Amino acid sequence: MFFLSDDEFGKLKKCFTIKTRGRCDVKKIIVLALAIVLLAGLSVGCGGGGETQPKTSTITVSVFDEGGSALSGVFLVMGDHSGETGDSGKCIFDDVESASYTIYASKDGYEDESESIAVSAGESKTVSLTLKKVEETAETLKNYSTEKSYKLELEGKSGSGKISKIIILYDDYGKSQYLATYEGDKKEFELYIVDDKAKVSTDGEWMDIPFESVEMLAATYRGLVEYTWKGVEESYNKSVTIPGFSYTVEEVGRETVNGYPATKYHMSVIATSEEGKKMESSSDVWIINSGPYKGYPTRIVATTKSGDETVTTTMNISDFGKDMGIQMP
Repeated sequence: MFFLSDDEFGKLKKCFTIKTRGRCDVKKIIVLALAIVLLAGLSVGCGGGGETQPKTSTITVSVFDEGGSALSGVFLVMGDHSGETGDSGKCIFDDVESASYTIYASKDGYEDESESIAVSAGESKTVSLTLKKVEETAETLKNYSTEKSYKLELEGKSGSGKISKIIILYDDYGKSQYLATYEGDKKEFELYIVDDKAKVSTDGEWMDIPFESVEMLAATYRGLVEYTWKGVEESYNKSVTIPGFSYTVEEVGRETVNGYPATKYHMSVIATSEEGKKMESSSDVWIINSGPYKGYPTRIVATTKSGDETVTTTMNISDFGKDMGIQMP
């Protein structure tokens, strides 16, 4: 270790404090000053005289479901650390500083979970979390007809094979509309409304007619479609909100329909008419499950059986909020 003698220390002190007497050896002063700095550094670095750099820790988070199986794809956040569990249900956080943390875990289809922990320097800690499945219930249907624009196709098919179809384009809250009806593959009727002008066509011949008359006709067709929709909506919403309602609803699965992420539900009922005739009615309803149009139906397939007669009605609703580009022919 490097020490200064009393004589050397006195000379150093004298050179810095009494500058009018004699001359100092500048080189020696620099050497002595460096020695003092070195000694100060050695004393700070020695045990008991200073602080050591804090050691970091490793935290392993294991996530399970209620049955004890490892859950992959769980998103975890702990302070500035974040990650996702792998196939083993584990996520490891390295270089964790000593502190108190709350671990947050989330995964679609499961309830969020959290746990608070304290981390000491240099430790390896394991934390286990259990996520509970969300008890999903069918959502109620919302009315699409208040949207600025949409496209609607309604097709009816009887047991004899006869098919009738209506196509409606509704834009700018009804300022622009297009309507067409079909019997089989044959287009029987077309109607255009743009602002206060209207045209209709039967057999390909276009005629200008008063807007008031056409608007009433268009509203009649929209009402026919909405009557079909309203019947399904009322039965469906009562089924999922009123315990013991006659219709039963079950979730079938998820798929993309008409360009929207949707959940499919099956609704059914068996009833007997006053005449003792057995009737079966069922509907498959695809409800948009995310995004700005969540809760809107995008497809409905309703089937009614009475004796030997079966009628199936298919309704597709799409293009919510889009510009339909309707122009007069």
